[in-house]
Amino acid sequence: MRTAVAALQGLWTRLVADDLVRVVFHDGGVTDFGAFARLLAPERAWLYRVDAHAVPQGFFWCNGFSGRAAQVHFCFFRNGMSAARAAGDIALTFLLAPQCANAPLDTLLGVTPAPYRHALRLAADLGFSRLGVVPAGTRLAPGTPGGGEAGRVVDVVLTVLTRDAFRTMTTS
Repeated sequence: MRTAVAALQGLWTRLVADDLVRVVFHDGGVTDFGAFARLLAPERAWLYRVDAHAVPQGFFWCNGFSGRAAQVHFCFFRNGMSAARAAGDIALTFLLAPQCANAPLDTLLGVTPAPYRHALRLAADLGFSRLGVVPAGTRLAPGTPGGGEAGRVVDVVLTVLTRDAFRTMTTS
């Protein structure tokens, strides 16, 4: 248990050092380590760290489970941005296990603020399809990039990747 808390603390420290807390948690719901730990508690989320040569490059997590679907979220640290596509491919192969009929998930969902073009581009590069837009679907908290001093309500883009679509992409 102590090791898990220390590992989580290490991710939080990197998020803070890279000034990514307000970007990743754009709605302002996570502003301190306690909230981060609660969001990623084992009973609520599956959390995975992305390393290269034993150096953290980022992390991803799944939550919002329903049936064999879950929301997936990616965060790459400044030193891991250039490897985001490759790491994302590995993460999706792990989560969707296209070779395994008993994989735990069949569908991954993305819920991304429309102004986050970099994240939407990564989702498209990884094979996610755009389902649609939820007008005024989220809020960028005050002080968040794009949120301004008072915060701002923005559209949300819904994306999806199924195990069958991922299997087709990886075998063609």
